Amino acid sequence: MRVLLTLLIALSLAGCSSLSTTERAAAIGAAAGAAIGGLIGEKSADKPVTGVVVGAAAGGAVGAIIGRQMDQQAKELEEQLEGAEVERVGEGIVVTFDSAILFAVDSSDLSESSRAQLGELASSLKQYEGTDILVAGHTDATGADEYNLQLSDRRA
Repeated sequence: MRVLLTLLIALSLAGCSSLSTTERAAAIGAAAGAAIGGLIGEKSADKPVTGVVVGAAAGGAVGAIIGRQMDQQAKELEEQLEGAEVERVGEGIVVTFDSAILFAVDSSDLSESSRAQLGELASSLKQYEGTDILVAGHTDATGADEYNLQLSDRRA
């Protein structure tokens, strides 16, 4: 049974690269649900296959819901944030602002337009509880590395 389960998981994840985010999340959820359902099914009086089927259905549904929510959030961010690049990467969303728009050279003070834009981003993120956020600040390549590292930290 474990060989079948491992093969099922491997096959279900192998084709995920050509799927939409929602479909990929559903496939991953189904595979995880099948694995958990199979393990639970082995320990119960029912057949392990029943656990696999129930787990796959539940995991697939949850995965699809999460994937759809991420797609919706990315779409909303793209519509709300002018001048920012919004990209779905794996199971996350990357929002990239042009640093020239956000900061003056050698400064960590946000411009007024940047404050408004980041305020829109914050408002959107508040609508999606449970969103993990990673903030990174960068500089250009001029100047000493140590100074630029400190400036990047202040910008973030």
